Formats: sequence, structure tokens, C-alpha cells
Amino acid sequence: MSVDVEAVAHLASRDRRLARQVLSTQHAQAAEEARIAAADAAMQRQLQAAERQQHLAAQTRTTQRREAEERAADQQARARAARQRAARWRHRAASLVGYVRGHADDVYAATMYVLAVVGAVYGQITAAQARGWPSQPRLLTTWCAIAE
Repeated sequence: MSVDVEAVAHLASRDRRLARQVLSTQHAQAAEEARIAAADAAMQRQLQAAERQQHLAAQTRTTQRREAEERAADQQARARAARQRAARWRHRAASLVGYVRGHADDVYAATMYVLAVVGAVYGQITAAQARGWPSQPRLLTTWCAIAE
């Protein structure tokens, strides 16, 4: 409410007490309007803050749900990969067992040959060490030093 200065001046010339009451009433109305406007602005800020919090909470829930779905998908992929590795391992083991069963004589002969070669090499190394000759690691080290 705006103050009509001419009307108040005219009223003040006739009755000062009444003019003071009109001015104080108008001043009180202006103060009340300002208080209401400040309260409305504060309420608007609170509503906007509440809306932002709700929006943030919704985003958080969406992010958590998406992360949970991704974790579940990763876990399923890891489980699937583990099952595939186990299946490959079982297939390899079954293939090896099948080969050994189908070629038992060949496998036995190859095993005996490998054992004989390993025994011979071990014997040669032991005899060389007994004579004081350098052992295999020193030979490799010496050869590597010469090659450089």
C-alpha cells in the first residue's frame, strides 16, 4: 500500500493524531507485507532445497541401482568364465586320459625313455662334480660371460 502524501498532509493539517495513526497503520502494513514477502522467499528457498535433495536422492538411488546391476553382470560374467575354464580343463584332462588309454604302449615307452635320459644326464653331472669339474650353473654363467 502506498502513502498518498497529499492526503496525509491535508489530514495532518486538520488532525495530527489521526494522521499519525494513518501513517503508523500504513507503516505497520508495509512492515507486515515485507515480513510476508521474506517468509515467502524463505519458504521458496526451502522448497527449492527440498526439491534438490529429492532430485539428488533419486540420482543416488539410480546410481546405486545401476552399480548393483553392473556388479551382478560382472559376477555373472566371472562365473560364466570360470565355468568355461573348468569345462576346458575337464576337456583337456579327458583328452589326455583318452590319449593315454588309446596309446598306452607308446606312453609307457616314452616315459621309460625320458626316465633313462634323465638318469643318464643326472649321472653325468654327478660324475663331473665328483671329478671337480664345474657344475652346470657355472658353465652357463661362464658361457654367458664369454658370449657378452
